[in-house]
Amino acid sequence: SLEYRLGPKDLIEIKVLESAKLLKGNIKLLDFGGDVSAVSATIEIRNAGSNIVRQTEVVSLDAGGDFVLPIDPSIAAGTYDITAKASHWLKNIEASVVIDGVGGSATLALINGDVDGDNAVTVFDYARLSDAFDTVPGDPAWDAEADLDGDESVTVFDYAILSNNFDLV
Repeated sequence: SLEYRLGPKDLIEIKVLESAKLLKGNIKLLDFGGDVSAVSATIEIRNAGSNIVRQTEVVSLDAGGDFVLPIDPSIAAGTYDITAKASHWLKNIEASVVIDGVGGSATLALINGDVDGDNAVTVFDYARLSDAFDTVPGDPAWDAEADLDGDESVTVFDYAILSNNFDLV
């Protein structure tokens, strides 16, 4: 982008401003038929092959699961790992994403069933789903995290998703 202003003695000063690098991506929320645009995800940019996080941001998804994240200017061009985690889905990683002078792109698919958000599908997730079974929004025992398929009710279909992904981390 360009910035201009009047300088001393009414000379026009023109400065070229650095454009922000952008991470553009798509997150596929597996086993989910609800409103994807109501879901946010935490994105991490990590040093490649490492758990060292360089940037963490919560992004909103559009109806198709797309997101855009401005990359911190301190992140130099290079290869990074990108992770994504949404509420009741397991964190996933796309390794070796190239970020250049304009940014990069990542595509991740997240596995459903992590009701308690601990990044593992276990008996503790079954317990929370069981506590919310047969509820809808407004019911005293309603737990939005247990509505795995996003249909605004906790039913056997949510149990099926959890069962299919049981013991995944």
